[in-house]
Amino acid sequence: MKMKTLAASVLLAGTLAGCVSAPEIQPQAELTEASQLGLSHELFTFTGQQQWWQAYGDEQLNQLVQAALQKSPDLASARAQVRAAQAQLLAAGGSRQPSLGFDASVARQRLSEHYIYPSPYAGSMRNFGQLQFNFSWDLDFWGRQAQLLSQAGQQADAARWEWQALEQKLTAAVVESYFELYQAHQLMQIAQRTEQQRQSLLQLTQARLDAGLDTELELRNAESVLPMARQQRLAAQARYDNAKHRLAALTGAGAEAYSSMTIPTLALSTELSLPQQLPVNLLARRPDIAASLALVTAADANRLAAKAAFYPSISLTAFAGYQAIGMDELLQSGSQIYGVSPVLHLPIFDGKRLKASYAGATAQLDGAVAGYNQAVVQAVQEAADQITLTQSLRAQLEQANASLQAAEKAWQLAKARYAAGLSNQIVVLDAEARVLETRSNLLACEVALATAQVDLLIAVGGPTAESTAANGLASQQAKTLFQTASADLNSSDGLLNLE
Repeated sequence: MKMKTLAASVLLAGTLAGCVSAPEIQPQAELTEASQLGLSHELFTFTGQQQWWQAYGDEQLNQLVQAALQKSPDLASARAQVRAAQAQLLAAGGSRQPSLGFDASVARQRLSEHYIYPSPYAGSMRNFGQLQFNFSWDLDFWGRQAQLLSQAGQQADAARWEWQALEQKLTAAVVESYFELYQAHQLMQIAQRTEQQRQSLLQLTQARLDAGLDTELELRNAESVLPMARQQRLAAQARYDNAKHRLAALTGAGAEAYSSMTIPTLALSTELSLPQQLPVNLLARRPDIAASLALVTAADANRLAAKAAFYPSISLTAFAGYQAIGMDELLQSGSQIYGVSPVLHLPIFDGKRLKASYAGATAQLDGAVAGYNQAVVQAVQEAADQITLTQSLRAQLEQANASLQAAEKAWQLAKARYAAGLSNQIVVLDAEARVLETRSNLLACEVALATAQVDLLIAVGGPTAESTAANGLASQQAKTLFQTASADLNSSDGLLNLE
């Protein structure tokens, strides 16, 4: 008996030794740290209201943003991806739980005369019945199922961060398109006044030509600028219409929304709470960075799951029920069946498949790290660009204001000289033309600065507080994630609460 036990032990040891060993393949890429990016020591916290677009004081803008958040097809698609990822999380969590099923079967068949059945069963038609409960459980000694659950949890997190990033970009697109609508309307008014002014100049020049005070050259010059003014008015009208079209598309509406949009009344000079330097918490605030980091964590969990596949898997199966030839005896105590069966699976001869799977998972991790590093570098560039642009536009706006003030003063002087009989009306019209030109330039600077502020707000992560990704990206254990997902499956918004 001892020899048999020893032989079995030696055989088992030899079998285990024959299992495929995990390859020595290590990830090559490294995550870029915040300390490598030259960020300042300034910690940015948005001090304005979370619905930051309301600071512009335009109710129509508020309604457009809300419509976009509710009806945008792109946002609906991202929301569906979140639900799909969370469904995968539930499925992965279910793989770790014991499984219990019930089977019932009834069959009628002729039994062979030359098999195991004795008389009177042999050669006769009989009814077979079976009622059986089946239990199975993967014990997951090496943590493969746990890693797959972790991967699904991180992928669900990534989907939510991507949804949040898209929501921020969509909001910014609506606000900036509304700025364009405002600018186009203001340009239409400037162009209309310019056209009237050019028409007056042409009439005055014609009168001066008739009086012998001007030549045909001055007349042709006056004629040439009038079509240009009309062209500017038509271009402004087209910009105004196109801005309406873009806003309708962003809010998931069609052409019926064009006529309902009224003239914007926003306070374009509104200042948002924004950093003056690259904040140290830049990466922690951006949802797209959080999504990239979640994908890195998911890829690493997938690699560890692929590594765990090299080790033996142990599962437990059991069954209990009734089985009988003849339905009358099916539920009698003598028809009971039950059994327990531990199952050991050893991956001995499929090493190439497992090694290829592990190598592929490691390469995917390197790719995810590279994607994260690229997202980090791009985030720093975007924030730095917008900080520089915002500072430059503020300086440009000061110069544009100074230019307008000088032009308006010159216009007032020209009108005063004309009233005193010291100059003609052409001088007044020319001075007014410069005023209209500088107003258009000032408007462009104001819209550009407002747009740059919105872009900077999005570049530093929007108005929200730091994402949980900054503190470990939803640091809850995968088991907790699964339990939370199960509890929230029927939540009112149709999404699982994984935060």
